[in-house]
Amino acid sequence: MGQKAAGLQDLPRGWTPDWFSLSPSSVQNLLNGRSGRSSARHELERNLGNIFAQSGRLIVRSSALEETLGARGRLDSVVVASHPTEVGDAAQKIAAQAAAAGVSPQSLALIVQVFVDPTLLGHLSNERRISPRKADWFSEAYDSEGGLFRDWRFAVSRRIERPHSLSCTSTESLAARIKEVASSIGAKSGRWHVEWVWDGSKLWIVQAD
Repeated sequence: MGQKAAGLQDLPRGWTPDWFSLSPSSVQNLLNGRSGRSSARHELERNLGNIFAQSGRLIVRSSALEETLGARGRLDSVVVASHPTEVGDAAQKIAAQAAAAGVSPQSLALIVQVFVDPTLLGHLSNERRISPRKADWFSEAYDSEGGLFRDWRFAVSRRIERPHSLSCTSTESLAARIKEVASSIGAKSGRWHVEWVWDGSKLWIVQAD
């Protein structure tokens, strides 16, 4: 399923927009027009119908076992309408970028996720390039036009229980929720890179690896 999908699967469902993953074999069948294409499209249609029937827009992201941080920076996440043809077109675009970045097509999985219209969006990380200590975290927030809104640096001293929901209606409560996420995931496996979106009423985790 790839690193990004594995990271999302490990989080509480209330933290993430609805999503599903397409395995590398399903992606290849969808792209290459082999005999498995009809079954891959059927799988896609079933998931779109079951999970995203009420969603106007989706975002398609790459998820590959060999996808390095440098490669990720070269792969677009593509916003599309909730329709199999548009998801297939996004898969073609991401696959071409992945090949150019040196990611094997046979390892490319995809995440299809409900698109959350952002009031703010940002990153949360305690990666080594950010901090020598696992307990020290950095988060930055951008507005929907890409302008820097603010950033935070903070230390996590203890692990807390994961909250079921990340509701927050102000930037002050958003900052508190971001710290809760760091405190609840940081002790488990050490180093994290998280992408988040805030829609004005709730913090959503859209990537965690």
